[in-house]
Parts: sequence; structure tokens; C-alpha cells
Amino acid sequence: TRPWYIRARQQLTTIWTDPYIFFSSQQPGITLASPVMDGPDSVRGIVGVDIEISDISDFLSLLRVGSTGKALIIHRNGDVIAHPDQQFIRTPGPDGTLRFAKIWELEDPIARSAFSPLYREGALFTPQEMSSQFTHDGETYVSVVKPIISRELPWTIAVYAPENDFTAVIKRNRLN
Repeated sequence: TRPWYIRARQQLTTIWTDPYIFFSSQQPGITLASPVMDGPDSVRGIVGVDIEISDISDFLSLLRVGSTGKALIIHRNGDVIAHPDQQFIRTPGPDGTLRFAKIWELEDPIARSAFSPLYREGALFTPQEMSSQFTHDGETYVSVVKPIISRELPWTIAVYAPENDFTAVIKRNRLN
């Protein structure tokens, strides 16, 4: 009955699931599943491997993006699957189980301002790197969204930082 089992059996190939919150550990993860064949058209079984992806958030928390900027990873469907503050990515679903927070409901208001508009039309499609400038609470920020990593892992890396993190020294020198 597991979705990864059903997909691998139907497609007769190795599959990656979309990220989800593991039931037992309550940690974010993905499952890699592959059929074990017993002849050309006969499936003997499916091997599934769960991979926790919380380490990605740990890595993002160590990155320096300007002085105060942040990097996050967003699934094509708007799920925030990695953020420097891991508590932001999990939220209760309607049935009480945990699910990923969507970018438009994330408790990081600057990330919401920067990236929610990209998902207004549904799934994110970024064929090339996109950079932009936006204002949040009167401060100017810059952001970059990278293209989707791959068809199997439709995730994008999104980064934002206050513009002053990069230009304050230049502005002070120009003023002097």
C-alpha cells in the first residue's frame, strides 16, 4: 500500500519519492525504491531505502549568505524541504500528521515575500537562474532562484539577503 512500492512496481524502474515527513522519526526525508526482478516481467519484490534529508537544513544553517541572508530548498510543488531553521519546515496537516510547510505559509516572512510569487501559477518552473530585487518592511533585498536540480529531484535552491549586506561598504565609500 506504500506509494513508493506502488510506483516502483508500476514503472518497473528505480524511483525517488517526493519529500515527506517520516512517520516514525518525524524527520523530513525521501525514499528511493527499486524493483527486484524475477524474470523480464515478473517482480520478486521492491527494495525501499529511506533517506533523511534534515542534514541539508543543518548544512544551510552553516552557510553565510551576506551577513544575514538565508538559503533554502523548495520542491517544485512549493514545499519548503530545507531551511536553516528546521522548525519552520514542518507544520501540522489537516489529519494531525506533520507535513512540509508551503513557501506561502512559511514562518520566514522574508522568504515568503521573495519566493511565494513564483508559485502563484502552481508548480515552479525555472529553466534558468532568476535573480530579483524586492522590498520587505522597507528594506531592499536581493534573491536568486536556481533551476530545478533534476527531473528525479525537482528541487530548487533559493537564496535571499539584504542588499546592504553587499553594497553598504560601497555606499559608505561613495558618501565619504
